[in-house]
Amino acid sequence: MVFGTYGRVDSDFTLLDYQTLAKETGFHLTYQEDITRNTLPTYPIVRQVFDRAGNPEAVRTNAVAELFSQVGLLRYLVVRFSVKE
Repeated sequence: MVFGTYGRVDSDFTLLDYQTLAKETGFHLTYQEDITRNTLPTYPIVRQVFDRAGNPEAVRTNAVAELFSQVGLLRYLVVRFSVKE
């Protein structure tokens, strides 16, 4: 049985969308850190796991995600929102 690798990803929902939603619900952005660079070393390891599991589609998906991260098209952000006072 083959399962998806990254699950459902909505890459159309931007940081600005999160900030707008937060504002509409009484929150505001209090912290943001781009951790993309820290995730790059994991791609070859994950790809190797997928390869050993015999999941070539997951290997390709991982390679594309790695490339997109390297060139800045895919970013990983840690964000924190707080209640607006």
